[in-house]
Amino acid sequence: MANRSQKKKLVIVLTLFCCLIFSLYALKITDSMLDFMVENKTSEEHMRKVAWWILAFADENGKF
Repeated sequence: MANRSQKKKLVIVLTLFCCLIFSLYALKITDSMLDFMVENKTSEEHMRKVAWWILAFADENGKF
């Protein structure tokens, strides 16, 4: 049977392991959120270009 110091070491190792797993998961979430923000910005810029193109087309053809 394990003595008290071995149990303390085991608890510390398990706690550090859980902290490591949690940290890696948090970094993955943060990275995916940053990718989403970049993708959203790119999509918004594309939509603005399309909207300006539609307005210019309508103005050019007298439909505005």
